[in-house]
Amino acid sequence: ATSFTVTISTAAATDGFLVIRKTGAVPTGVPENGVTYSQNASLGDGLVVYVGATASFEQTGLITLTTYHYAVFAYNGTSGTYHYSAVLNSNVSTLATDPGSGPSALVVSNVSESEIDFSFTAASAPVTGYLILRKADSEATGVPDGGTVYNVGNQIGDAEVVYKGTSVTFEDNGLQPSTHYYYSIIAFNGQDADNSINYLNTAVLTGSQRTLASEPTNQPTNLQFSAVTSSSLSGSYTAATGGADGYLIVRNEGTDAYTG
Repeated sequence: ATSFTVTISTAAATDGFLVIRKTGAVPTGVPENGVTYSQNASLGDGLVVYVGATASFEQTGLITLTTYHYAVFAYNGTSGTYHYSAVLNSNVSTLATDPGSGPSALVVSNVSESEIDFSFTAASAPVTGYLILRKADSEATGVPDGGTVYNVGNQIGDAEVVYKGTSVTFEDNGLQPSTHYYYSIIAFNGQDADNSINYLNTAVLTGSQRTLASEPTNQPTNLQFSAVTSSSLSGSYTAATGGADGYLIVRNEGTDAYTG
């Protein structure tokens, strides 16, 4: 939220770059040819934040939710002979403050052949909401990019966004039977409108659950008993039409009413 990397693309060879930064508006200062400028020196209404040959540098110690404007001047020459190019302008806004913590304690409930419901413990403030990613058969590997707005149905890496909101309970339906689903729950702070969303990718809550198999189409029929003695009996029945993976037989003494 308070740092980022600045990368400069240039089509021509150059000895180095002079970069000026200003908060809230484009810096208007222009370097004078032949003059040497140092980092952290004032130049016009801006601050020199970088002087060097590398086309990327780090910006740290910034303020959250703030727009920083940059003016980049390429140069050739050495001290006393510097010749500065025309300006390249750009700007970037820092993100909202990190959420205080990630969500925790995922609890799965109400599992069926087409639905998985779960709840979790809320992240600590400041937190605006949660992004839930889902992937079938293996864990998701992607994470959201800070400042990027995602909505339900979007892909993040190899996973799909299935929820975005403030609730700590979630009902995921329309699923396939006998399928193992993996979930990643990520807390975020910030708003869509200003692209300030900051995702806490360092504290992702993960969990998984397999849906139930499809319900058998029919029950077995024609239950019959034979070879009944005082301590044993044999039973048979007609297999369920449509197929079944197996059968569970429950015995109850004293009544023919099964209430399980």
